[in-house]
Order: sequence, then structure tokens, then C-alpha cells
Amino acid sequence: MSLVSVIIPTYGRSSKISEAIESVLLQTHREIEIIVVDDNGLGSDNQKETETSLANYIDKINYLVLKNNLGGGLARNEGIKHALGEYVTFLDDDDTYLPHKVEEQLSAFRDNLNLDLVATGANIVSNGIIIREHFPSGKDKKDFVLNGGVMTPMMMLRRKYIIENDLGFLDTPRYQDHTFFLRLLMLNVRYKFVNKVGYNHSVHEGDKISNSPKSIRALPVLFKLEDEILKDCTLNSKELKYFSLKRKSLEFDFITCQENRFTISNIYFVIRLFIFSLGSKFFKMNLSTLIKFILGYRFHHNIKLFYLKLIK
Repeated sequence: MSLVSVIIPTYGRSSKISEAIESVLLQTHREIEIIVVDDNGLGSDNQKETETSLANYIDKINYLVLKNNLGGGLARNEGIKHALGEYVTFLDDDDTYLPHKVEEQLSAFRDNLNLDLVATGANIVSNGIIIREHFPSGKDKKDFVLNGGVMTPMMMLRRKYIIENDLGFLDTPRYQDHTFFLRLLMLNVRYKFVNKVGYNHSVHEGDKISNSPKSIRALPVLFKLEDEILKDCTLNSKELKYFSLKRKSLEFDFITCQENRFTISNIYFVIRLFIFSLGSKFFKMNLSTLIKFILGYRFHHNIKLFYLKLIK
């Protein structure tokens, strides 16, 4: 039976981490090592609270405490260095696996011995409510850049493949999963997306670096990797227009995080983009972003949470 390493980075969520661990312990596949990477910083209040909350699991996990806070991507890399499993997969500290997640991914690997990576779907959960199902997408390099997406806990990789290619996550405040997969595509990774839900992904209120103004630093990294991949692809005029609109929509989303967002240039950009996106698949996204732009990200998020509580 194959050993699977599950890497769980944690930061500031001592009250949530036990649920994540429990969901791994309940996997139908039993040969699992759990690596919890404490990214709170050695000796910090959060680290001490996390260690206390893990007291009942210390003999069931490999608990790594980082000296300083490194961020999610680099914390996962530390976990990879200590992994012993034939396969490596991931879980965020506020998410939970469904019982068959690991087993179903291993089954896909057994069915195709040439695969380097298998990814599964997720339930998107807000305030305890399953909003929708979300699946990894992107049938090839071009399709992934134009339409694709995959979240970190969706992925399981052969550890041998990670070691041979010296793989790891980039130190970016956002799109760590997306940039990781883009780099895999540049290596011509052999992958399969399984059309089954494997875990619950939580979206919730709170301060997240991915919603902060400094997260815009991730865009140049993302764009550079996409441009590198597209050198080997041919885009027709319709796809080029679509790709341009997609990038502008991402920039628009970052504008909503800015405290001083109501500048003349931002307002002009928003109006042009909103008109440009009429009739496209980005219209709904940009309509939501327009509301966030007007109300502010946090107020918009609180309204969404209030609505979800009403319909629960």
C-alpha cells in the first residue's frame, strides 16, 4: 500500500487545524503521514496556541515549527522536504478532506502509471453552506492559461517527480497554486483531472493576504509565466481579445482592494472595462467586482455573508 504525505501549512488558525487533521485521519486509505507546518513563527502567541491545539495529535503527525513566518508557498516547500510518501498532496488549515479523496486519486494513478499529477474537485463552502462545486480545468497549456484553474489541495503528485524536477511553490502573496501549475505545464507534466469532489474549501470573512493591496505583487509573476507558456501556443484574434479581457478583469479585482480606489484613472479604467466586457463570460464577474469597487471589498463580503445566513 502506497504511503501518501499530506502537507498542511497553518498560520493563525489554531481553532481550525484540528478539523483539517481529523478529516485526513478519516481517509479510507490508511497509509498516510500528516505533516503540519506551523508558519506562525517560533515562540509567537499563535504558534503556542497552535501547539496546544495539536496536543492530542502529536503522536499522529509530523509537527514542523518554522523559526519565522515564510508564507503559504514556502511553508509547503518545507513540508515537501520532510515528506517520505510515494505521493504528496496538500490541505489548507481551514479546509477538510472528504473520506475518499486520497483513495480516488491513488486509483487514478494506478489506472495510468505514466501520470505525474492527479487533481480532484472541491465543494466551495461559506459559513457552513455549500455554495457550489468547483473542478480543476484546463485540457492543455493554452486552455489552462485562457480558462483553467486548479487549487493546491486538489493536487496530488508523485514525490519522485517533485524531486527530479526540483519543484516547489513560489513566494507570492497570491496565485501560489496557479503559478505552481503553470510551472508544471512548462515541464510538460502528465496530469489527469478527476471529475469527483475530494474536499471542502472554505471561504470566509477575515483578513487574507490574497485580498490585501500588496497581493497585486503576484500579478507580474503570474503574467510572466503565462507569457512564457503562450510562446509555444497560437491564439486567434478572438482568443487574444479574450485573454486581454481576462487580464484587465484581474487588474480590476485588485483595484477593489485599494483604499484610495476612487481615482480618475481607476474610474476611467473601470468604466471602459465594464463596457468592453458586455456580452462576455467576464460580465458577471466584472459586475460583482464593480459592486465591490463601489462598496469596498469588506462591506461587499459582509453583505454576501448576511445573504447566505438568510437562505440557510
